[in-house]
Amino acid sequence: MKFEIMIGILFELLSKKCVKAKYLAEKYEVSVRSIYRYINSLELAGVPLYTVRGNRGGFSIVDTYRLGSTFLT
Repeated sequence: MKFEIMIGILFELLSKKCVKAKYLAEKYEVSVRSIYRYINSLELAGVPLYTVRGNRGGFSIVDTYRLGSTFLT
């Protein structure tokens, strides 16, 4: 289940400019704290994420990031 959520979060980040932790927590039916753990795991895996602070903040992924051709092999 953890891997599925992490992949889902990754695809959300790739498709949207900025994603809030609360939105992800509601979508995947986990706590906000769990979303922070998933984000941390993605960062440790080498995904270039950054946090946008403020009222319109959330998590974003670097615009130039692309999944490699061997991502799901």
